[in-house]
Amino acid sequence: MGVGCGQPLVDDLADMRLVWRSEEREIPANAWHNGTQGGYDSPVVANGKVFLGYFKGTGNIVDPDILNEKDSNAAGPERAKWNAAVATEDIVLCVDAKTGKTLWKKVLGEGLNLFTMRKAGPHNAPCWHNGKVYAQSTLGRVYCLNDADGSIVWQQDIAATAGNLKVLETWKKLGRRRHRKEGEAAPPELKDCGDPRLFMYPLCVADGVVVADGGVFDAATGKPMPWPKPPASNGDRNPTCPLRWVCDGQEFFIIGNACLRPRTGEEVWTIKEAGGATPAISGNYLVAPLGRNDGFVGCRIDTKGYQVLWKNTDYCNVPGASTGVIYDGWCFAEPRQQKMPPGVTEMAIAIELATGKLVGPVPFGGVGQALVTSPCGMDGRWFFHVVAG
Repeated sequence: MGVGCGQPLVDDLADMRLVWRSEEREIPANAWHNGTQGGYDSPVVANGKVFLGYFKGTGNIVDPDILNEKDSNAAGPERAKWNAAVATEDIVLCVDAKTGKTLWKKVLGEGLNLFTMRKAGPHNAPCWHNGKVYAQSTLGRVYCLNDADGSIVWQQDIAATAGNLKVLETWKKLGRRRHRKEGEAAPPELKDCGDPRLFMYPLCVADGVVVADGGVFDAATGKPMPWPKPPASNGDRNPTCPLRWVCDGQEFFIIGNACLRPRTGEEVWTIKEAGGATPAISGNYLVAPLGRNDGFVGCRIDTKGYQVLWKNTDYCNVPGASTGVIYDGWCFAEPRQQKMPPGVTEMAIAIELATGKLVGPVPFGGVGQALVTSPCGMDGRWFFHVVAG
């Protein structure tokens, strides 16, 4: 959701102008064979600043098989070493939102280099709340930083941190990762150290509590909170994102189809008709997938429960993609039909929140791939990305 800034949007791409480019040149790029991995974290804009989490392969211990790969060398020897490194620097970057100038760059510590090429890695985007930035490393360690200078307020491990530390130490000792030449048996040490845990939740804060992938903490002190079961993605490629929801002056987490009290993890209500994917919420409205390939459900929600307003089974959510975005009383989505019309690989629809009234579909042709980008609404318009370009 974009927030109106009082400035008109351009009607022609020729009228766009570049405002700034960041000073940092090592930030991973989303392009094929460019040698820049580093995670899928989204930038967070708050308090006049832009925050970004990523990791960078570092150190002198490199996997020789990866170092000699064609993909690793496509962008030059420096990038090849980045890709082949066993360990990483886990980084949070802060730049000025008006100028792009770097305000601070905090190296959280050593972590795991989880991928060998391209823009790959964790999805656990940082979160800003009341002058603090919350971030999670490739080891699962959760950090609270001051947004003014990046100084660490507190840091905490989760249960999975110990396992990833064991993997890191084994990789460093052997000088290689699970990657190996075709037909070559993996060293027994690699089999014994287990698989690294991949963290997929973006962080979220509500009622003074921060939810991370595999842990829940007091946002001010880092003290673990007594939830019955901390939410965890378990490396799921289609993770559920925790959402902060405010109703009647109270703050809650909505995770999948459940509403939870932040201080205790107590369940307030669960929408039985909805699947476990991340819903779209706005005020007292919620839109969620009924289930994989089953359609959408729209609900009115409050602190006591929910009411199903409508269901739409003609269209279904694309697995791994955004449920949609709520804007100006409508939910906009890029769904699929069980049988797509000839020549149509993608489409867009709008569903009125209160009634379930459908507008669309608007069909698009393309190459038929599934994207996981989210749409955005602002200034009476809706922006989205299709594979057709």
